[in-house]
Amino acid sequence: MFNAADVLALIYEMGRTDITLADNNLLEDGVLSSLEIFSLITLIEERYHLSLDASLLSPESLSSCANIAQLMSQAQSEA
Repeated sequence: MFNAADVLALIYEMGRTDITLADNNLLEDGVLSSLEIFSLITLIEERYHLSLDASLLSPESLSSCANIAQLMSQAQSEA
């Protein structure tokens, strides 16, 4: 199982140390750009050997660290 802190650590690794767990609208509020979201997804897939199915990716599933962690856990359970 993954948690929001795992995702936040990856975002920090990408150089975005200004983001916190309280940011709940990463996409809608423009906290992360579409390129940063793509980079995060790529980092998740490479680091954890997960395949994040495109059908699972939505604005809601990518809206917060907690939701992204849930998406990762779902992908892990389906692997």
